[in-house]
Amino acid sequence: MNIQPGWLLYRADFTEQAFSPRPVTGTVVLIMDHRQRDFVRALYHDDFKGLGVFDWAAVTGDGTTFDEALEDANAKAEEICASISTTKLTATG
Repeated sequence: MNIQPGWLLYRADFTEQAFSPRPVTGTVVLIMDHRQRDFVRALYHDDFKGLGVFDWAAVTGDGTTFDEALEDANAKAEEICASISTTKLTATG
């Protein structure tokens, strides 16, 4: 199981699949680890006033299997990390 660096597996929920006769998707939630959250919070301090950590430091991936949902969540986390890297490079020169 590969998870985007700086992120942790928070939750996986596939309970509907156990009870549904039709194909349904499950979800995987990744959350930034403490170091990553502190770094992002320092960069964007004013943007996060009044927001809970799950409003900006978590991603949800969907899929019919755990691997599919994890892949989706990893892609979203990677996109966020890329935008943070771009912002940091722009801000520092």
